[in-house]
Amino acid sequence: PRPRNLPPNHPTTAFAVPITTWIVDTGPGSDQGGGASLYDDRPGLNRGYQSLAARFTLTEDAVITTVQGWMNWGYGGRARFSIFTDFQGLPGANRFSRALELPATGLNDSDWRGPTGLDWEVPQGDYWLVFEDVPRNLGSGAMPGGAPKPLLAYASSPGVTGVSGAWQRADPLALGVRIGIESVPAPATTGLMLAGLGLLGMRSRG
Repeated sequence: PRPRNLPPNHPTTAFAVPITTWIVDTGPGSDQGGGASLYDDRPGLNRGYQSLAARFTLTEDAVITTVQGWMNWGYGGRARFSIFTDFQGLPGANRFSRALELPATGLNDSDWRGPTGLDWEVPQGDYWLVFEDVPRNLGSGAMPGGAPKPLLAYASSPGVTGVSGAWQRADPLALGVRIGIESVPAPATTGLMLAGLGLLGMRSRG
């Protein structure tokens, strides 16, 4: 994990270059267009809008800096990306959220989309990455399934019950998901780098 609460010019961080490390990378979903919807696909039933979620596990404390989903976004609008706790195998409480304006794309134009530059400190455990259309009825997206390395658990809301906010397991979704943390060289490694630069400077003066 990267050093916390240190000023930018601190000797342990002055030469530290952030590196994005993917702690979850399922690979992209199918490029066949369509997919699981992120809008109301049952308007005649007036049962609310569908949110999608993918469960992942952290084996150690982490700082999440990037969350992405493989999706298309047919009409533009805002999407919300959130980290939920796990409650009995389904999304529980919302820990972090970031809304992002997504430009309109063609229905077959899927790509990795999601916020970067996050600073979400999360202890080890089971969590859900949740994808939502916000505010309701102003966006229209879909997430194709068929990721080559899908996660073990997915969910949608509303599920087959049709009750908005009620999550239902939907493991066959196989959505494309990426979650990244930002790490920097350990202080000891950085110290060796600084020492090496000092020796180079001495030799150049000789």
